[in-house]
Amino acid sequence: MSPVITCAAALNPTINVFGVETLIDRITYALNLDSEDIHFAQGTKTYFNKCLQDLFDVYLHKYGTTPTPHDTMGTSSSGSSRDVNLNLYKEMLNEFSKRARGTTPSSELGRYIGTKFLAFMPPTIFEEFDILAWWKKNGASFPILSAMARDVLTVQASTVTSESAFSFSGMVLSIRRTRLTPLAMEMCICLKDHLDAMDMIQDQTSLEDEIQAEEIIHNNDVDLGISEPVTDEELAEDARLRSSSSEDNAQD
Repeated sequence: MSPVITCAAALNPTINVFGVETLIDRITYALNLDSEDIHFAQGTKTYFNKCLQDLFDVYLHKYGTTPTPHDTMGTSSSGSSRDVNLNLYKEMLNEFSKRARGTTPSSELGRYIGTKFLAFMPPTIFEEFDILAWWKKNGASFPILSAMARDVLTVQASTVTSESAFSFSGMVLSIRRTRLTPLAMEMCICLKDHLDAMDMIQDQTSLEDEIQAEEIIHNNDVDLGISEPVTDEELAEDARLRSSSSEDNAQD
């Protein structure tokens, strides 16, 4: 697992470091990852803790020492009453009670790891916990960690979005639109995404209407003698590229 994933999970106070370690144990057991290396789980947890500590040290060096701690028991939820995974909730709560931490209590990271946040929230809001609202409320108590959360939690957990953007740009740069500069290309993609977001149709919109209008405009320019006609070979290659881009988007 990439450290950015495990560190991001640890920055969720309902999971925390002990929760990540618990999940590593569960994943190791479920996938039988310790069949060839009996120390697999422990090695993974050691690596995770080292990455988290190293990342914290980088932010500590950048932002300086931390102030006197304030109240850190605030919780926030989206108000949903859906059923939650009580088994995971209880297991992490029990694991926290059993584990003793050797971190320095005066350290911001140590205080965060040593605080049993689950004890201050009912299980009914465990699944719908609003992590961004929590960090906004408790940023003064954990200024270094809140800066980490601000950066780490913005990292995309999936590459689908970026891959879709590449496929989409391949459709924008068509056979009749080959003079777009990289900046103009970026502006076209961002503008279309922004307009679709305003109408909340990002998952439904396509380029079909734009392509049809583009063809009409180009044909008019050809008739006026201000543009060169597109050859059959160019049209065939353009159709092939568009078909490939559409398949990639469908897979995403």
